[in-house]
Amino acid sequence: MIIGVSYDLLRWEEKDIITEAKKSGFKAIPIFTKDFYSAIGVGENYSELEADVIIQRNTSHARALTTSLIFEGWNYNVVNDATSLFKCGNKLYTLSLLAKHNIKTPRTIVTFSKDKAVDLAKKIGFPAVI
Repeated sequence: MIIGVSYDLLRWEEKDIITEAKKSGFKAIPIFTKDFYSAIGVGENYSELEADVIIQRNTSHARALTTSLIFEGWNYNVVNDATSLFKCGNKLYTLSLLAKHNIKTPRTIVTFSKDKAVDLAKKIGFPAVI
């Protein structure tokens, strides 16, 4: 099995993933996304990567989401896929999913006005994050 490790900052975690994959008998290939490119279009949707699975480890949320979408478009299995990244990157969406499944969350109020936010914070009590 060939494991791709997609990253934009090579931290100890990415190094350990690559090292442990190799120790376990897998081939691990680093994918430095700042040098990465994708050609998309008629006859141009291709990948130069050879991997069975790609582990998404980019620290930039935008870069992680974008490259996961590209990898998935090339039919790679991606750990931390685009759907998961979208759900986790949007705090309101995540909160809504948790609440839908009766998972306790901090009391949250959504408003689009600074004044309304301050008024509501006074009503529910401090400390509050606005």
